[in-house]
Amino acid sequence: MALTLKRTVEIPVYQVYGSLKVATERTDIQEFLEALDKGEIDTQNDPLSRQIARYLFSMDLLAVDGEGWSITETGKGVLESGRFWQKEEGLYKIWVISNDPLIGEHFVHFERVKPEVAEEEAKETGGSLHQLPLQNFINQTYSLKSGGQTVDIQVLGLGVNEEGYFRGNDSANLEWTWYSSTTDESICVLDGELRLSSTRMPIDLHHETKLSQSQVEVLQAVAGAGNLEWHEAAGCIAVGFSEELPPTTKKRFLIPHLTLNVPESPYGRFDEVTLKDIAVVPANETDANQWRDWLVMEEVQKNYIRPKRLDQMVLQINQNAAFKHHELDTLTVEDILERTKADEDSLKSEAFWHLAAPYDLAV
Repeated sequence: MALTLKRTVEIPVYQVYGSLKVATERTDIQEFLEALDKGEIDTQNDPLSRQIARYLFSMDLLAVDGEGWSITETGKGVLESGRFWQKEEGLYKIWVISNDPLIGEHFVHFERVKPEVAEEEAKETGGSLHQLPLQNFINQTYSLKSGGQTVDIQVLGLGVNEEGYFRGNDSANLEWTWYSSTTDESICVLDGELRLSSTRMPIDLHHETKLSQSQVEVLQAVAGAGNLEWHEAAGCIAVGFSEELPPTTKKRFLIPHLTLNVPESPYGRFDEVTLKDIAVVPANETDANQWRDWLVMEEVQKNYIRPKRLDQMVLQINQNAAFKHHELDTLTVEDILERTKADEDSLKSEAFWHLAAPYDLAV
């Protein structure tokens, strides 16, 4: 089974005074701390090492320990990972997704803004500071992709009392995919471009979704929004039987391919929903009996089946999981022969000669 849901996501752009911590690779600091920890560096007699130690002290990576130095908890983090969380403040443009019914809040991108540029833009737009819906981003950590590299940030503060300028919207294409019917995990991919100050930056954001909702609940919501009937007990889409159904659906109880438009669902609006190899069941008992009878007739016309074997075949078809929640009528050789006699203009009566022969010969 595969279920793919697509829609456009608005990405508001805000200009704020921000306070961030940005993780940067600092293997040079890591190597110095390793050497210091092993006693391979003499900060007392080596002026350069002493100067570096004082610099790391100012960054809260080292602490004074008697006449030497000890590595702080922050320094131990750098020693272990090789990454240093550098605090920075200033004017930023930030791209965020807020209150999305599927992926919630997500910090997509940020860039520094020169004060003179910010002031000029404010004059051009006539904008003024106002409250922004950014409180949910404070004290959160995000992993962003920028220029082919991954950047981790911690958001310490955005604006004064979450104030700032709204600078319009960018957008991205969201694709949410369930690949298998055996798992309740899925993945969201955002694809598009952000309009930065000097260029356009492609978005490549993969958001793994581990929702409290099960796959069945998602499929039920999509089916309901797409005006498909749902069988509550079976937990799948219900279909009325028709000779016009695709062969795969009639024989295997699967919809091979279906595209829906979902204007509203608990997970937002979707412009396109694609279902592949989705399990279905008969909508009601009338459909179930017609479906079962069609399957039996197909087997009888294809294979030489003696009357005694027919009962076993009907029982086997009745046990198909698609019929589990329906009461099926009995189907005997007499029933089949009666139906074929009523259809004299068709070739069915000839196709079922092997069933009729024992009765014609009084065997």
